[in-house]
Amino acid sequence: MDPSGNLDYLDTQEQEEIIASLERSNAVQNRVWRGVFSLLGAGLALFFLRSAALQARAPWERQYHAHFAGVLSQGTTVVADVSTAGAILCGGLVLHAGSRAVLHRALVAATLLLSLATAAFWLGALRTVGSWRNFWLTMSPLFGILCLYVDHSLQSTTLQINRLRASKYRFKKA
Repeated sequence: MDPSGNLDYLDTQEQEEIIASLERSNAVQNRVWRGVFSLLGAGLALFFLRSAALQARAPWERQYHAHFAGVLSQGTTVVADVSTAGAILCGGLVLHAGSRAVLHRALVAATLLLSLATAAFWLGALRTVGSWRNFWLTMSPLFGILCLYVDHSLQSTTLQINRLRASKYRFKKA
């Protein structure tokens, strides 16, 4: 709107250029953020898989596992580490599932179940031990839920751009 109070409408071509620019920017942001969170998830998952393998091979040598030596069995700790890795991997895979509805919903459900169950397990183990030094173990599986939030935010932005495209008005400047 200009200072005199007159509305300055965009013609159809100007609207199309703005929407195309938003779509290009959104596509770049989608690739960047999906890639960043997928790589972080892969790194975290590999850490927990390695941690599980080391716990299976040489029990209680890792300082963060040693706190649970009197409370948990070796096998339980290995399963918890593998579950944490699974929750993180599922969250990372959600970012690349695309629009395949069945796969996407299955990965979302798996991420939520594994993340919440594993976080609750570690929280219970920490509570039993009485030391909160390893609180990060309860937060690790929640990275999968963070991936779900990133996926939802990126899909929401795409949906808003599609709505903007659908609500273009017809106007031709003289």
